[in-house]
Amino acid sequence: MTVGETQTASHIVGRERPSRVWTLTLATGPDAGAQRVLTAGESVVLGRGSSAFGDEFPLTDSKLSRQHLTLQVDSSGELIARDMGSRNGSFLNAERFEQGSIRETEILGLGQTLVLAEPGQPSPAEEGEPGPASSVAYSVALAAIRRGMAGGTPLVLSGPTGAGKGALIEWIAGGRERAHWRPHEDLPTRPHTCLAVEQLEAHPDATAHHLERILRGEDAPLLIATTSLSLDAFLSGTPVPHGLASRLGSGFVSVPPLRERRADIPQLAVATVREHDADATLDPELVFRLLAYDWPGNLHQLQGVLEHCIAASDGTSVIALPPDLDALLDVRASRAAADGPPQTQALTVAAQGVRFAWGDALSPDYAPTSPVARVLWALSRRRAAGSLDAVDPDVLVQEVWPEEKLVRRSGRNRLYVALSSLRKAGLADILERSAAGYRLSPRVDVVVDDS
Repeated sequence: MTVGETQTASHIVGRERPSRVWTLTLATGPDAGAQRVLTAGESVVLGRGSSAFGDEFPLTDSKLSRQHLTLQVDSSGELIARDMGSRNGSFLNAERFEQGSIRETEILGLGQTLVLAEPGQPSPAEEGEPGPASSVAYSVALAAIRRGMAGGTPLVLSGPTGAGKGALIEWIAGGRERAHWRPHEDLPTRPHTCLAVEQLEAHPDATAHHLERILRGEDAPLLIATTSLSLDAFLSGTPVPHGLASRLGSGFVSVPPLRERRADIPQLAVATVREHDADATLDPELVFRLLAYDWPGNLHQLQGVLEHCIAASDGTSVIALPPDLDALLDVRASRAAADGPPQTQALTVAAQGVRFAWGDALSPDYAPTSPVARVLWALSRRRAAGSLDAVDPDVLVQEVWPEEKLVRRSGRNRLYVALSSLRKAGLADILERSAAGYRLSPRVDVVVDDS
């Protein structure tokens, strides 16, 4: 669980991870989101009544000892954690420990209190920013965007689907009229507007040259482009032409995936559940699972999982992890034994998607009506029919649930949860996602067993 480095580009997004600085973030309880920064040589004691996060945030967990855990940043920049003989013990990523050296983002458990330890220090937040921005990586991206906005620089937001680029575009655009431009559409060129160009690398060369001319002109619109490319790939000249890439390179900002902004997850989760119930709280075990999971579907997947948890809570005010999501979020499950199921050379899918076999992965039996089975069956049938094309998420939702009239966001969230379950079950390497949608990798044979 490592906080990734933000890509560097000119003077806007360049940074070095602050050395010998750590940020502690409260992940559970009424003061979730409270933070404390530790620098080299500093130490802090966490325990019942501790004001380590400020006098206004005393730790009130009754399961904490008065002096439970001490944290100190040593001269090398590592965070040293020592249990102080606490009654209920201290845990590092759910494993009990007495003393440990922490080098990456980790989850500390003390009683019912979870504390996220993250290397680096968040950039100061400003009012009106899309948030939360407790994490180092996301706050740094926001600071980079602010610098670009102040200099009038066209911005390129790089990141995976669901990382929050849409919300960032709305914030950057402010009160301007917005035009969203997609591949193969006519280019809107009104001045004093915000022109959002989605998946820049998917546009034809002619469009890129047209954009270059617009950017050289007077009264050019505010340009915000999105891409899934890294900075190196973006500047390489393929698929974005050199001229446009070099013109936009100084405004390149990496929007971190959710796994690199774990400190934001508890507040995002609380905001989601309180849209449904203003008094709802999150079970600490669920918070731990949310923090420890890697979220390949990012914010969309988190939203879908939480909506499922809310629906399964049956009106109770404490939102907990339902049994049917335990396997998806079981970050502590051990790998299959070496003498497990034999490898197969093809992905074999049983009728209706009720099970599959691939390599070392042998799935459990799914109910034929479950979202996981339906999605697997839809993708497998397409491959069995000879199609190698990716399928648009909205088309896939309609194909999987033809009998239901789903709101677009709800349908996509349901799809993301099902696909995440399939990845977790062993198909992560062959479930592909692109700008066009989802497919099973063409390099893998798919055998459908109709028997």
